[in-house]
Amino acid sequence: MLFRMARLKKVAAAAAQSLLPGIEMATALSHGAQPVGGVPEWLWSDPYSLGFITGYIVGRATEYAVRNGLPPDKALRDENEHVEIQAVAWAEVAPKERYTEILRRVSALAKSNDPEFKRGSLAAMKICGYSCSGSKSYANDADILAAEQTADLLAQGGVYAPGRSSVCGELLNRLFYDHILTHHEKDQQKKVVDRFLDRYEYPGFDLPVKIRPKNKEVSARQFLERLLHNDADGYFFIRKDGLPALPYDVCAFLPLSIALGAEHYDACLSAKIAQLESIFSAKLGWLTGYLYSRIATPAIEEKIAEPVVYRDKFFKQVLYDKSAWLTPRQKSLLKTELKEWEKSHPAEVIDAATLEGMLDELPDDVSMVVTRVLQLLTNKSYVSPKPEVQAAAANILINDPALKSIISAAESE
Repeated sequence: MLFRMARLKKVAAAAAQSLLPGIEMATALSHGAQPVGGVPEWLWSDPYSLGFITGYIVGRATEYAVRNGLPPDKALRDENEHVEIQAVAWAEVAPKERYTEILRRVSALAKSNDPEFKRGSLAAMKICGYSCSGSKSYANDADILAAEQTADLLAQGGVYAPGRSSVCGELLNRLFYDHILTHHEKDQQKKVVDRFLDRYEYPGFDLPVKIRPKNKEVSARQFLERLLHNDADGYFFIRKDGLPALPYDVCAFLPLSIALGAEHYDACLSAKIAQLESIFSAKLGWLTGYLYSRIATPAIEEKIAEPVVYRDKFFKQVLYDKSAWLTPRQKSLLKTELKEWEKSHPAEVIDAATLEGMLDELPDDVSMVVTRVLQLLTNKSYVSPKPEVQAAAANILINDPALKSIISAAESE
């Protein structure tokens, strides 16, 4: 028993370590083949990557056990063995100062059945399963077929030796290292919005969503409105659903220049996936050249049947799916509730659903002021404690325009 576990731990640790060179190479390629100092910081909070590494650790340990005569369902006998192997393997790849935090995050993602974590884990298990049993178990799998074809072509060119290990290498590229490259590309496209929003963030929160000051919400919406209409200086923005070939929003940083020669024309032309209408080409030329006359382009409202719904969907995706806009009082109340939650859930990381429930329950500032006013007046016997009286008084105060205006003005200071 002890010998078996010792071998499984060693195999799992080696599996985790084997991923590091590829991660570093993919990260370097995503930065123009420049060395960037190892594993990117975002990877330790990316559900797909954490799921993949977790699945790869378990998959390689299971593969070793199967090759030594154990059936797959007996390779790791219980949850304790899973935990032991994960702890040893993650110690080989996770930064020492973040080791405990990363293990807690992995555990929370696994317990919450996070879809991206699960997708990454299944991708890794597919590689390990193919390595162990070959294509007979994956006869119609698109990833396996594509990897086999690529490996065959590379073997014909002398790059790979033919065989199952070459296909597994291509699967690693396809299912994991390409994810790192793609993540960086997406990250680059998000930076224009992220850099703007990062100015509006309360420090001290490590949560699934960003906590931002409520009084900056209007400013953020105004910036997105300008970006959506291409009225933000220095940017040219294209929404992903405006073009089927775009997998995510794209934004050009117009002051950033890239030198291209005539020899690059064919490569650029072959990579083209769309072309701007002439009027928008004119606007792009105006924006780029910093001309003094405005090009009158059709507004979104003229092109889309439900422009308000379209705009609100964009705002929700960018401003609200990963952010919560709170007043200072709400922020303090959330901190108190988080401390209470951590006391009752030691060694756990709060998941998105639990946090969403907390945020939904936070009262607005008007409600908090009204509750406190009624407490004071009731304690001094100026207001009856009867529920119907309390409800009527609260309703009058909450709906008073002057009181709302005073509290809103205090929020914006």
